[in-house]
Amino acid sequence: MSVYLITYELHFDKDYQKIHEAIESLGGCIHCLRSIWLVNTGFSIPEIHEILKDKIDSDDSLLILKPSREWDGLNLPIACKTWLKHHL
Repeated sequence: MSVYLITYELHFDKDYQKIHEAIESLGGCIHCLRSIWLVNTGFSIPEIHEILKDKIDSDDSLLILKPSREWDGLNLPIACKTWLKHHL
C-alpha cells in the first residue's frame, strides 16, 4: 500500500461526483482541501491515472504524486493532519 496525493482542476463541466466517487473507490482516503485528496491504495500511479482519466473531461487537469514523510501545513483540517500522521 502506498499513499498518493491526487489533485485536479475541472474547467468547464464541473461534475465533481464522478471524480470523487472514483477517488473514493481507490481505497482509504481523505478529502483534505477543495481539490486535494490523499489516498492509501494498492494501485500504482499509472493504474490510478487510468481509473481517473475517464472521470474528467479532456481539458481538465489531473496530478497524482507520492508525498514524502516530510510535510507541513497551515490551517489544515484536524482530520487531514491526523490522517497524514497515521499514514505517512
